[in-house]
Formats: sequence, structure tokens, C-alpha cells
Amino acid sequence: MDFKSMAVELVKQQIGGGQDSQIGSALSGLFGGGDDDDLDLGGLLTKFSGGDLQDTVASWLGDGGNASISAEQITNSLGADQLAQFASKLEVDQSTAANALSSILPDLIDKNSNGGSLLGGVAGLASKLF
Repeated sequence: MDFKSMAVELVKQQIGGGQDSQIGSALSGLFGGGDDDDLDLGGLLTKFSGGDLQDTVASWLGDGGNASISAEQITNSLGADQLAQFASKLEVDQSTAANALSSILPDLIDKNSNGGSLLGGVAGLASKLF
């Protein structure tokens, strides 16, 4: 399963349903990448790489345990406007959207990385960020 399909399924589980195309479009708007393309995981990680979240992101990329991230940290990193657009596309409130992302991102990124590097076309970006 590719990253986008995995992300769609995890969001669907967190928000209790939804159309795959609707969720995919919302994720593309949030992460970058076109509706028919894979999501830009490297671009997403860049949003979280600053400040006190650098160690959190490094834990997701590494082979050990995954540090958690709060809904508030999600909102601060992505920006309230971008999170509001994401939530609107999913037809949920911002709190639900932020909580869903805080639940899925650590595992989602962990499953798409190995030894501190992203898998796929953006492999190695993490070494540039950290």
C-alpha cells in the first residue's frame, strides 16, 4: 500500500468514514502533491522540523519508539488556516481534524521511513533536515 492510500485509510478510521477521494483531496491540500499523485511527505516533515518538534520527527523517522504529538502542536505547525481548510474538506471540526492527525502521523511516517530516512522518492530528505 502506498503512502497516500495508507494515509486515507488511517484518516477514515479516525474520523469514522468518508469518501476515499474526498479524504485524498483533503490530504493533498494539506501535505502537497496533486490529487492523483502521492503526497509530499518531505514537505510535510519540513513543517514540523523546526523548534521543539525536531526530536519528535526524528523519533518517527528512526527505528525506535515514536514520540507523540499533540493536536495543539499539529495546529501550530501546520497553521490554523491550513488545518481549517483540511477540516472543511473532511466535513469535520478543526479539533477532530487535529486530533486525527496527531493520532496517525507518528505511525504513518514511521511506516514510511527506515533508519532515519524517508522511503520512496523523497528518501534521504530527513538527513538534510536533521
